[in-house]
Amino acid sequence: MDKKEIASQRETFKDFLYLLGFIENTSIKLSKAIEKDRITDTLNKEFKKLKKGYIATYFSLNRDIKSLVMEANSLPLTVEKTIEKTIRLRVIGYKIPYLDIPGFNKLIKEESTQIFDFLEALKKLFPSSLVSVLPKLLGRKEFPSIIAPVKLYDGLIGVLGISSPALLEFFIPSVNNLAAHISMAFERCDLYHNSQILGEDLKKTNKRLDSLFKYSPGIFYLSDLKGTFLDGNKIAEEVTGYKKPELVGKSFLKLKLLTGAELVKAAKLLAKNALGRSTGPDEFTLIRKDGHKVIVELSTRPIKIGSKTIVLGTGRDITERKLAEKELLSSENRFRELFNNMDSGVAVYKAIDNGKDFVFKDINQAGERISKVRKKGIIKKSVKKVFPGFEEMGLFEAFKKVYKSGKPLHPPISFYKDKRITQWVDNYIYKLPTGEIVTIYNDVTQKKKQGEALEKAGQRLILFNEISNVFLTIEDDEMYSKVLKLILNFFESKFGFFGYIDSEGNLVIPTLTRDVWNKCKMPDKTSIFSPDKWGDGIWGRTLKNRKTYCSNESFNVPKGHIPITRGVSVPIMYRSNLEGIVMIGERKHDYQSEDILFLESLVANIAPVLYARLQKDIYEKERLKAEEQLQFMSFHDYLTGIYNRTYFEEELSRLQKSRDFPISIISLDIDGLKIVNDTLGHLAGDDLLKSCVSIVKKAIRISDVFARIGGDEFAVILPRTGYNTGKHIISRIKEEIIK
Repeated sequence: MDKKEIASQRETFKDFLYLLGFIENTSIKLSKAIEKDRITDTLNKEFKKLKKGYIATYFSLNRDIKSLVMEANSLPLTVEKTIEKTIRLRVIGYKIPYLDIPGFNKLIKEESTQIFDFLEALKKLFPSSLVSVLPKLLGRKEFPSIIAPVKLYDGLIGVLGISSPALLEFFIPSVNNLAAHISMAFERCDLYHNSQILGEDLKKTNKRLDSLFKYSPGIFYLSDLKGTFLDGNKIAEEVTGYKKPELVGKSFLKLKLLTGAELVKAAKLLAKNALGRSTGPDEFTLIRKDGHKVIVELSTRPIKIGSKTIVLGTGRDITERKLAEKELLSSENRFRELFNNMDSGVAVYKAIDNGKDFVFKDINQAGERISKVRKKGIIKKSVKKVFPGFEEMGLFEAFKKVYKSGKPLHPPISFYKDKRITQWVDNYIYKLPTGEIVTIYNDVTQKKKQGEALEKAGQRLILFNEISNVFLTIEDDEMYSKVLKLILNFFESKFGFFGYIDSEGNLVIPTLTRDVWNKCKMPDKTSIFSPDKWGDGIWGRTLKNRKTYCSNESFNVPKGHIPITRGVSVPIMYRSNLEGIVMIGERKHDYQSEDILFLESLVANIAPVLYARLQKDIYEKERLKAEEQLQFMSFHDYLTGIYNRTYFEEELSRLQKSRDFPISIISLDIDGLKIVNDTLGHLAGDDLLKSCVSIVKKAIRISDVFARIGGDEFAVILPRTGYNTGKHIISRIKEEIIK
């Protein structure tokens, strides 16, 4: 069963319980009415108690004007006033021409229960401006309705209408049951009125009795104390199937109207009549003349006429009512099956001392399974005793709130724990019209765990994305500190570092947990560790063995390092090569296996990105070195390393526009270079050039520009140097040559 079916099942069951309670209460109130005006007053009063979303109406039938007259409804007074203001007529007493409304017209013709859309009927009765706002006023978008006939002695006298949010066909027996109770109330009033008249007429005249018999809508008969029929009205003829001449003078024993068991019951009632006592109402199953069975409800009272005592019997055919009750019982049994076979737990509680405590009244099979209880062991017991953690869970206050306000409540998913069970529970609480509290609940522990796992997965995905973003957007070593900070925050750790292996095989740690590092008093603090300094600590073993290590206790740290408790160290491996390490530690609670697995997964995702980053850094360094070399070569002589002719000319041009005057220039060349190259070889010639350059460099100043401007030609620019200083520098050069 999927979630939608469970939700629909829950709403249907809740609707049924609510309507059942409403019908029961209304029926009880109707049983006290003995006047017709009191019946409509009672219906109006009870209908008004219906909560928003439920609609109940009762119309009396006036065949003369082919209309239904509104006698009672559940509309709030504000809605009634809105309607009355629009139609300029009172709602109570408002006449509806039933011929214009198919649902009502069919019911009146067939005298059978119908299902139709009440909103479509309203569209034909009221202005569109009113119809458009009714859904909002009544709290409903749709109005599926059940309308049932209300009869008096087989004659249609009115129509009962019920509409609820989840109205379904199997609600028909419940609605028919309420219609039957309304019929019974009208019949009881009629019988009461007729019996008063009958009592007076019997005292005054038999003629009045004959008239009453003739026109009475119920069963009326007279018999002697032996059960012999003396008289009967037309309804008695119709119910038994016998004509009056066939009844009068004959005993019910001879007519075989009753079976053996009920003959004994009837004889006992006659015995009570003989003692002057009235009986009933009592149910009997009569066997009609045609063999069919009818169920009747009979009352008897002994009446003295002169010196003779006769028995006046009154009654009615309740066959249809009994069939409706049977159908209702069948419906209730179906709902009991639904109750017991729901996947959701359902428990019914009775309030004690005006809501100071609540005791179990019923629980379904799913409730027993979810709560790990047995029904017979908890009925009439306090919910606080059955569930010791109930108050701490917060549901006891929720129960009291629903009991006092009558408004349903759907508290947040709450955690329950006692010595027996530990679970997350989702509850829906509401109050029945009978005052009982109902809770529909489900064990959502697995769902909660799945939700937490999903949330964790989401957090991990966010962490992956944030780390990837750092690698992509931050170029310098700040990247390492930002990645470390993200990891430490996720694992709730105070200490950690993130390092990489450089091209020489050293561990470089560009980032450390600064507040921890600053407290350390080690004599040789460094951020670069050669393999011989890795040691045998947790991170040293990780680097040497290329394995993850975890300790949830204090572990060895270098002398002067502050103590660290709990730590996880994971190597960063890419294509079987060690690229770096991530270590975290100093957490309040232990690192679990799932923490270690996720950190390894995280590091595995970091590895290729770090590798690419390190390769990029190596490439970048080589590129810069090449650029520097290229730039150097563009202005320097490749053999001697001094400036070349290009730089000499550019510098000379620049100095002409500067303020570095006076400027002197020394021109030099090497005699015999060609002879050395030809006789001793070019390598010897190169050595000669280098030796000459070295001699000159010793004699000139750092600020002087020394350049090779030809094969064996050299020049020296002397900024801010006059003739005498220039001659002095030439002398130094000569001295160096002599040396």
